[in-house]
Amino acid sequence: MKKIILLISVLIMTISCVEETAKKKYITRIHTEINIENIKHPEANVFLQRRGDNIDMNNIDTLSFEEGSNLTFNLQDSVPNYYRLIHHDFYLDLYLSPRDSLSIHFDNNEMMTSLKFKGERGKQQNRYLAAKRFFMNKYITDSLFMQEPAIFNKSLLKIRKEYMFALNEANLQEQDFRKIERRAIDYILAKLELIYPSNYEKLRGAPLLISKDYYDFVANYHSEDPILLGIPEYIDFYSSYLILKAFTLNENTTYSKEEIDVEINKTFKSEEFRKYFKNFLKL
Repeated sequence: MKKIILLISVLIMTISCVEETAKKKYITRIHTEINIENIKHPEANVFLQRRGDNIDMNNIDTLSFEEGSNLTFNLQDSVPNYYRLIHHDFYLDLYLSPRDSLSIHFDNNEMMTSLKFKGERGKQQNRYLAAKRFFMNKYITDSLFMQEPAIFNKSLLKIRKEYMFALNEANLQEQDFRKIERRAIDYILAKLELIYPSNYEKLRGAPLLISKDYYDFVANYHSEDPILLGIPEYIDFYSSYLILKAFTLNENTTYSKEEIDVEINKTFKSEEFRKYFKNFLKL
């Protein structure tokens, strides 16, 4: 009996030690310092947001500038996640992991060209996110959608090459981040292809002559991998596609939730995906 009691006591102590070790190992600190030049509204608060399970950005803290236009914040988290800083004059997307210690510097007047990241951990991911935003500003313009189909397709290949080069150059150790961003690139390009005909018509004042099966390309991007429900570019692409299918392609002139509901059921086999998009599109 004494042996049994002793064994139970040792087991309880072992479990307690494992739990305490897990806490020390996984609930770790993220330290970030940001220096910003030319702040126009230093009195305005900065909102720190974290991406939730439904891709919404949720406020988790409100920060204010220290002397010299500096921001410093410490987080405790157990898993890597996407964050966003929002201020009157700027927003900055970040990817932060436990044990990151990151220093960021930029000029608010020329944010995208002056961004610099330093630190032992986390700089590669955030350099890529900065490049990703830079490419959006550089390439996703009216002139892109005014191009004729052959030139537009060449432009898409060039844009994909730029994104992939930046992702590969980052030499990322964080494989989950790389996997997510690799999939995100696909849906950035897919969205451009999806909205090309309507944007061409709007900008040129004449419809683009497309084949009857133009939108069949969507099948090449179809996947119901659960990881995709955490990628904003995937949600954006399929939300746009579902609305396009329900109205423009079916030539409906009025807003009908029932039509979108039908398209969601036709598009996705997974009940998880059907339920997600019905909630996301407020059906």
